[in-house]
Formats: sequence, structure tokens, C-alpha cells
Amino acid sequence: MDSSRVLQPHVCCVGNPVAGNPTQFVMSRAARNCSVDWRFFTSQVAESNFEAAMRGVQALGLAGAIILPPFQRAIIPFLDTLTQSAHCLQRVTIARMDGSSWLGDNFLGSALWQTVLSRGPTMKTSAPESEPNTEEPFRVLLAGKSGAKELESLHQCLMISMPKSCQLELFVQENSQETTVQHSNCHALILESEIDNLQLKALLQLNWVSNPAVISLDPVLPNLRKSQREELVARGFQRVEQVEWMAMEAVANFAFLTGVTPPLDAVRESLEEYLQW
Repeated sequence: MDSSRVLQPHVCCVGNPVAGNPTQFVMSRAARNCSVDWRFFTSQVAESNFEAAMRGVQALGLAGAIILPPFQRAIIPFLDTLTQSAHCLQRVTIARMDGSSWLGDNFLGSALWQTVLSRGPTMKTSAPESEPNTEEPFRVLLAGKSGAKELESLHQCLMISMPKSCQLELFVQENSQETTVQHSNCHALILESEIDNLQLKALLQLNWVSNPAVISLDPVLPNLRKSQREELVARGFQRVEQVEWMAMEAVANFAFLTGVTPPLDAVRESLEEYLQW
């Protein structure tokens, strides 16, 4: 008998601090709901012990690891291969034993695309070759501080995972007057970080569809930006709660590890229950 067929795969969630993190709860419930015999557990690891912890994860034959802050960069030297998304962001949020080597990934980009598309109109995947595709592209603007490395990295990551029916434009103060979407409808806005009032004013002068989605990747903006959030709401922007793309990421992470895709609604319900959203 092949002993590997009777061993229960284990996945360790590694971070510091880990108190209040929903990962183990969500993954364990997804495994139970999908009848997948996997076990997820969480370890709080001191930063000085991270190398020893990862060597232990690999030596013990764990099936994978979910990497929580502050170790999402520190794990990279321990992996054999990174996906394009993880390489662009230089952050690995999940790793698995892939044959005889370790593969690291980061599903933030694809989760954000799925989230904004779920808020927008139904898009045609493609048009018949005999008919031109006249559907308006789903246009998304990514805004943040000009020159910020994190903004440029996220832009590259989103370009890699961008669906064919979509268009993405980087929107910073320097190009706010030259953007190519001045006369086209924009469907969603992603704020990588806070923006200044001049940048917000330029954004609001663009053509937006009714009730466009807005995602803020920084859930705790300074109080002085409260007026900006209120102005966006007044102009009809619909705020996307963090739990929406967290659920998308969790589904992708579970499928990456186990090969089984859990129902999105069930994963979101687990997140909301744990976080009391």
C-alpha cells in the first residue's frame, strides 16, 4: 500500500500575531463542507524563528503553508518557484508542495478582478468570429501615490490576471489630465493607498457608469480622508467591503492546495461569522 494515500495532508498557517486571524477556521470548515480530509492548523512564530519554522514545515512533509504577515516576503528564499503574480508583488500568501518542489502564489490580483466584475454588468466572454465584438470593455482605474513601489507592483499583478473583457489604467496625479478613459465609461475604482484631493477631483471628472464599485485596499484611512469617502458615496460609488475579496482569495487558496473549489457563498459566510462582519 502507498502510505501517502492514507496520510492526512496538513497545512500550517504561519504568522505573528495570529490572534483573530480567520484562516484556520475558514479553511477547516471548507474542508469539512467539501468532504476533503485535510487538516489546517495555525502557528505563531517569532520572527527570529521563522527560518527554523519553515525548515520544519518542509522536513515534516506538510502539504502546504498559508503565509500570514509579516512573513510573506521572508518565505521567498525557501521556495523553488513563484508564480508571476507572487513575483510581481514580491509577497507569497500561500505555498504548496508541488511534486518535489515548493511553489508560492498570491491570488490578490485575481480576487480583485473577480470582485469588481461581480459588481458590474454581465460581460460577453467573446464574440463569434463573423461578428465584431461591440461590447464596451470593463474599465478599471487603479489609483494611488505616484512612484510608490507597491502601486507599480499591484498594477503589474493586475495586468497579469486581467480578463480579456477588461481594461486597466494606472491613475496617478501626473497623468490625471492625459488618461485615455476621459471620454469612456469607467466601471470600477481600486485605491491602492490614499490619494490627495486634486487626484480625487480629477477622478470624479471622468465618465463613470451608474453606481461604480470602489475598493480601498487600506481599510483604515486617516480621518482627514473621511471627506473623500463621503464624496465618493455622494457621487454614487458603491463601497466594496474587504470581506468580498477576502472570500475570493480564500476560495482560490483552498483550490490551490486541495484541487477542490469550495462554494464562494459558504466561504464568505464562514468569514463573516468568524469576524462578525
